[in-house]
Amino acid sequence: MNSNQRAEQRKSMIVEILGANEMSQDAIGELLDVSRSTVRKYILDLKDGGSIYVARYTASKPGSDLDTAMYRAGDLEDAPMPEKVKVWHERFLATIQKKQDAAPKPRINIHRHWMDVALFGEYQPCAPT
Repeated sequence: MNSNQRAEQRKSMIVEILGANEMSQDAIGELLDVSRSTVRKYILDLKDGGSIYVARYTASKPGSDLDTAMYRAGDLEDAPMPEKVKVWHERFLATIQKKQDAAPKPRINIHRHWMDVALFGEYQPCAPT
């Protein structure tokens, strides 16, 4: 089974689980034994496809000031986002956009093995290849 098939299998498991239950991203990750970033990617794909929606927001863990989204299967409209979550979400999207807009930095190979330095002398910067 390749990674795409595994991802599709996990996505279908998420939809099946959320058909009967309301769960958070962390709970889904624990159930499937995958990382938070992987679950977030699956959730975004399923939300874009109309398979799941945010049913409600609930109080998060103690010490966290953000509310947790609770997901369900279906093609309904998401619950309204609390104001503090909106602010965080806008900052998050702005950071992603800034990273995408930034020009890639040129890479210069500056690593030399210690034997090369011993045989041929100190490192002399050269033009990037």
